[in-house]
Amino acid sequence: MKVVFSLIAASCALGLAACDSKSDANAKNFGEVVDSTLLALGPECVNLGHWPKELPAGSKSIEADRLAALSAAGLVKQEPAQVQQLSVFGTATEQMTAGFRYTLTEVAARSVVERPTVRGLFGPKDQMDSHLCWGQKRLEKVVKWLGPKRDGEYAEASVIYTAKLTEEQPWASQPIMQKTFRDVERSMARIGREESMDLELSSEGWESTRLRR
Repeated sequence: MKVVFSLIAASCALGLAACDSKSDANAKNFGEVVDSTLLALGPECVNLGHWPKELPAGSKSIEADRLAALSAAGLVKQEPAQVQQLSVFGTATEQMTAGFRYTLTEVAARSVVERPTVRGLFGPKDQMDSHLCWGQKRLEKVVKWLGPKRDGEYAEASVIYTAKLTEEQPWASQPIMQKTFRDVERSMARIGREESMDLELSSEGWESTRLRR
């Protein structure tokens, strides 16, 4: 028996047997998949649209509230300017009026990722939007998993895990930012709490279904 166990151990060391297969259902494999998926999904961000932005003085709108919050957090610089008057529908007219021009500060620029605008049928072409990012989610720990549920060669499992936030930006914790940008508030609230990720077994091992969306 000792000879058999020695041969198995030697085979594992040489990589000749599937002693630590990527298809095994264990915390190590599931943790690696969850962490690599979080990295592939990218940082936590909110789309701020394209810049610079202009608004007439005294504007009351969701955009005005967002710009006020960004300014209070030190992410936007506000300067007096002559800007286009807005119609009752919120669209720019040819008439000019006193207002403000808003640009991103250096603090914000360090947290911005530029991505192509998701345009509709009549939307602008080749335009980039500025996505303000406040951190990257990484795996903290695998809590448990459900399954694997098998159907012939197919298998799936649901992994329960907690995540931590790396490269966290201080402004994301400011109350005015979380009140105005609900995506920031929801994201920060999930850190350290249990979440789930569905995995399925392929010929390459376990993979997350999130990357197929």
